[in-house]
Amino acid sequence: MSTREPLQNQLKIFRQARGWSQDELARRGGVSRTEVSAIEIRRLVPSVATALALAAALECRVDDLFSLPKSERPAEEWAWTPTQDPCRFWQAEVGGRHILYPAESGSVGVVAHDGLLSRGKLQTQNTSNAAETLVIASCDPAVGLLVRELAANSPVRLLVLKRSSSEALRLLAAGLVHLAGVHLASTEQSGGNGAIIRERLGDGYRLLKMARWEEGLAIAPGSGITSVKGAVDSKSSKQQWVGR
Repeated sequence: MSTREPLQNQLKIFRQARGWSQDELARRGGVSRTEVSAIEIRRLVPSVATALALAAALECRVDDLFSLPKSERPAEEWAWTPTQDPCRFWQAEVGGRHILYPAESGSVGVVAHDGLLSRGKLQTQNTSNAAETLVIASCDPAVGLLVRELAANSPVRLLVLKRSSSEALRLLAAGLVHLAGVHLASTEQSGGNGAIIRERLGDGYRLLKMARWEEGLAIAPGSGITSVKGAVDSKSSKQQWVGR
């Protein structure tokens, strides 16, 4: 182990994502628990062998866990031009870029803004860590559950931008988000969403299958309607359609 200037590391985040204790990670990586603890609090820098062992145990790359300290923070840039001044904003690091996002009232989940653009000047008001902010573009309202879950169980903050699947893929290709929620393919379509992503974005992207999606209609009791066709053909003036 080295005692030089600590590396920036995400070891604790990766360990907690697995649901492992420090003892469990130490056992799987063949190191001591005290080493794991010291690395997580940035008191010690891991040797090459230790870094490789921890990455192998967590099934990730070494540079996913550790990176050299940055001498300067990346220059701030807007994901898109704010349409008003003053404008509240969020911040995140995506692909080594420090990006500012105009806060959106319709975003899924309640996330405090990080600062304010006023008269052309930025005023940072929140101490949130941009490097520990995950940005996803998605139209799925269930993503809001992840916002609360991550906030309660990890240091990772999740920002959700409400976008269609096509717009989410565009933002991902532009390097403005970490993740894009996609549900463009039907169950009958060959290759599914993976084929659509390769067609639009090319190689180098990974599709994570998180859930199956089933659509249907909720019918009021006593309506006598037993099928979608029956609902569409209904002549009753009492029928009302309500979108979620």
